[in-house]
Amino acid sequence: MRVHRRASVSALLAVALGASAAPASAASGTTRWVDQDGHAGPGSCTGTAVAASASIQGAITASGPGDTVVVCPGTYEEQVHIQGARDGLTVRSSIPFGATIKTPTSLGGFAALVVVDHVDHVTVRGFKTIARTQAPCDDLEVAFAGVGSRDVSFRGNRVLAPGTGPGADCYMGVGMGLTDTIDDGEHAHVASGTVAYNEVRDAAFLSIVAVAQRRSVHLDTVGNSVRAYFGAVHVTSSSVADIEGAQFGIGYLGRASGTIRDNVVQGSAAFPAAGGTFYAGIGVASGFDFDAPGHVNGPITIRDNTVRRVIHGIYLDTADHVAVRHNQVRNAWYGILLNGTTESSVKDNTVSARTFGIGTDEKTAGNVLRGNVLNGAGGLCLDKSAGSGTAGTANTWSGNTAAHPSTPSGICSVLR
Repeated sequence: MRVHRRASVSALLAVALGASAAPASAASGTTRWVDQDGHAGPGSCTGTAVAASASIQGAITASGPGDTVVVCPGTYEEQVHIQGARDGLTVRSSIPFGATIKTPTSLGGFAALVVVDHVDHVTVRGFKTIARTQAPCDDLEVAFAGVGSRDVSFRGNRVLAPGTGPGADCYMGVGMGLTDTIDDGEHAHVASGTVAYNEVRDAAFLSIVAVAQRRSVHLDTVGNSVRAYFGAVHVTSSSVADIEGAQFGIGYLGRASGTIRDNVVQGSAAFPAAGGTFYAGIGVASGFDFDAPGHVNGPITIRDNTVRRVIHGIYLDTADHVAVRHNQVRNAWYGILLNGTTESSVKDNTVSARTFGIGTDEKTAGNVLRGNVLNGAGGLCLDKSAGSGTAGTANTWSGNTAAHPSTPSGICSVLR
């Protein structure tokens, strides 16, 4: 079982970045205000009247390294592009979700709402973003993107595309993404960052993703709430006509590393009907459709997450050095699947699945699977490999319990 390639991930993150921004201000450590009327005063988000930019981009263009941009409540129909000499910039809503960034009716320059473009130590927090799904609108490739940047932080944001589904004219492809390059490696840079405590809903392809195409990407994904859109397949746009729901809730692709912990990933209440669910709640695919230097990823730790109502709960495809620990997978078609995976571990997870709880293909070898509890109609273990491991498999199984007899027998004990 392989990932169904419904769209090129590199294309989704390949926002066509515009020309360089104006020279940054020489000031450092300055706080700049944004308010729609250009004047942040009493009754808005400051206690005293101060000059303010009417747009978020205007304040960013005026900012320099270490500055802070505070955005007053309101709806800002604009795209935000952070580039140039602005290391250490913080852009935040004055109150959580008080400032909304909404896609303009026509996207220009880059098909994203917020892009951190080769700038380090940038934090964006507290915003609500809304992608248009009804005409007039353009497809939004990604709401938040970090490109070739180190120590990027997207924290405490709410990412929405209301109206996704039948009858929608546009879609949001990716909720939040971090990548090393968008131009086939010509300007690839090592990237790193944190995506923490965000709510991401309605993405058509990937809710949160790390993509390493040429260099390495390290992303820590912590405490997020991720939900697929509820309803049937989006059918009105030819570019997404074959989507059977979103692909990954959280996906690490290529030479990616990091920690995925304490997240809640949820598909549709209508599962397993077409649409409105994830192909995988959490997925690692090292050998996706681009040429990273070798397919070896990691280390990646996936722990203490809750995944429910998805096709695959946790899916490892040609992955290495992944630790899957203490996760709960509920009401999945397949619980945890290892496909061509080596040197990884699956320990102390609780799985309720319809087909099988934990399964491996013929090419999966050298892994440790221990202390897992498998329930439900598909509460069984399945290992298709052959070797010198447990019960003639190529892997080591111990201390696992399942609701039903496993294949081969001896890799999991039957619950009493």
